[in-house]
Amino acid sequence: MPTSGSNTELDMLIFEREKVCYEKNHEHVRGLNEHLNRVPITSITLTGGLWYIASLKYDSDFISFIMMMFASISNLLLILIAIRIRDVLQCYLEELARFNPNHPIEGRPKKPILGGLGSYSMIAIYCTLMLIASLISAFGAFKVYCPSQLSAFSMFWFAGFYILIILSILAMIKVVDFIKTKLSSRSSNPNNGGL
Repeated sequence: MPTSGSNTELDMLIFEREKVCYEKNHEHVRGLNEHLNRVPITSITLTGGLWYIASLKYDSDFISFIMMMFASISNLLLILIAIRIRDVLQCYLEELARFNPNHPIEGRPKKPILGGLGSYSMIAIYCTLMLIASLISAFGAFKVYCPSQLSAFSMFWFAGFYILIILSILAMIKVVDFIKTKLSSRSSNPNNGGL
């Protein structure tokens, strides 16, 4: 039968382990927050640079058209990156709250000025701005820089390709979610032997 001294020692080891995990999770949250705040800056830099390149005079408008389309697609992908980083950040915040339920990290003041803004509001605003930049880039590509030698068929081909990229990204997200759901149900069901 263990003595009370060994229980105290075991409790101290458990506490130390939990403390290290808590501190490491805080480090990860700080790092993810830095990455999250870099996404809009990357979007602004990339979009501005590509718009500048597109505004230069070339023999053909095709290069400007491609640069504007690349800016548009890049902003769409940066939206997905920002949402993914925010989801991972939320996982860490939930773990931190589990470690210390008496002092959860929620980021909500007692009397907020804008009470309707929730935990994903900042990223939603960033993503909205990046979506607007993406749409302006696509509009500019087709309205301003679409090469005159392109036929109407070619313009529809580019527009279709752009829509296909967006749909492919959305389908890829759904497939990944489906696979994760299947794998998690398989691993949680003890009758099928796990993975």
